[in-house]
Amino acid sequence: MPHSRNSRRTTHEQAQVLQNRALRIILDYPVYVPRRYLHKDIKIPPLHERIRELSENFHGQLNLHVNPTIRVQTDTDPGTHRHPAHSTNIQELS
Repeated sequence: MPHSRNSRRTTHEQAQVLQNRALRIILDYPVYVPRRYLHKDIKIPPLHERIRELSENFHGQLNLHVNPTIRVQTDTDPGTHRHPAHSTNIQELS
């Protein structure tokens, strides 16, 4: 998955904790209620699932962009680099 590879895991965990606290306040749930019930009852996906969904949607629409420089970013080679921009086959700009 191309989403959030450069962000630290702890940043995602901190954001998830913040979301969980907010949901507990909104729903008036005690601390011992598992997180999955918070998200299930209010029908909100956990933060990591929402980030993945947005990322897949974004990268799925790149090949439809009018700018060819942006569109070429979808042509990735399964190289040794983790980020798609590093393994892109960019045509010569001459």
